[in-house]
Amino acid sequence: MAIPKVKATYSLDAATMKALDRLARRWEVSKSEALRRVIRASASAEEMVSDNRVLLQRARLVGGFDYPVGATPVSRREWARHYGRAWPAFLRAKRRYDPQRILAPGQGIFRPPARL
Repeated sequence: MAIPKVKATYSLDAATMKALDRLARRWEVSKSEALRRVIRASASAEEMVSDNRVLLQRARLVGGFDYPVGATPVSRREWARHYGRAWPAFLRAKRRYDPQRILAPGQGIFRPPARL
C-alpha cells in the first residue's frame, strides 16, 4: 500500500460508493487504497494504448502492419489503408451482405447506421 501523503475529501454518488465498497472488500484494502489502485490502473491502460500507437507507427514506417483488431484504436482511414485496393470491394460486400450494419459494429470500420 502507498504511504498517505495528502488528505483529500471527495464526494461520490451512491452507485460509485457501492462499487468502491465492493472493490475494497474484494481486494481486502481500504477504500482509499482501492480508489488509488483503480486510478493508477486507468492511467496505465491509457499509457499502454498510447505506447501501442507509437509501436504501430514505427512498424508501418518499415513496411509492417498489424491486425487492426487489437489494442490500438484504428481509424476508418487506417482500415482503408489496411485493406488497400480491396477496400472498395470490401465496402460493396458490406453494403450487400450486411445492409443493417449489425456485424462487427465495434471495430470502427463502418459508421453506425442512422437512427430512425
